Amino acid sequence: MNSSEHEPVLPASEGACPKPAARALDRMRGSRGTWAILGLTLALSAAAVATDWNRPAGVHPLGRALALNPGGGAWQYLTYAFVHLPPGRGLSGLLILVLHLGANLALLAVIAPPLERRLGVLGIWAVYAVAAVGGGLCHRYATSLPQLTLAGGCGAICGLAAAGLVLAPAEWRRGLALLAAVPAAGGLVAALTARLGMPIDPN
Repeated sequence: MNSSEHEPVLPASEGACPKPAARALDRMRGSRGTWAILGLTLALSAAAVATDWNRPAGVHPLGRALALNPGGGAWQYLTYAFVHLPPGRGLSGLLILVLHLGANLALLAVIAPPLERRLGVLGIWAVYAVAAVGGGLCHRYATSLPQLTLAGGCGAICGLAAAGLVLAPAEWRRGLALLAAVPAAGGLVAALTARLGMPIDPN
């Protein structure tokens, strides 16, 4: 008797391991709050780069309106987390921007969906906003370089990660390895900006 007659036949979708990209998209399904944060961050960052790119160096009207600057408006304690700016002109500045924005979007896509399933759309936005404001206040009042422009969502994403550790630990651990890359990426960007003489905070 052929042993294959007694082996169950699995559909191709069940017999094969899903690819990492497919698993990530599956986790993102239904995460409307996360998608909204991702979309707003990408749109504002692209708009800031597109409108400010051809202006003289150091002149970034839209970027400076959204990023956290000394003497800026109170709204900047929140809006800085949704905009990412190139630390300088040319290919090097654009490359650092892409790395910074891409890493933050990837982290957000991994960390936020499990938390959103616990808190809902309004909950994930509330945690993100509170963490962003907290990060901005720490930058302004608890660092040695408060005069630097602050742009990027690292502070808010770390706040989501902390909330995830408390509220969704089993699911959040899947993103732990990716989260560990944040300090390394921040250090790399800081080293590059210092090397190139670009006065911008890599957060």
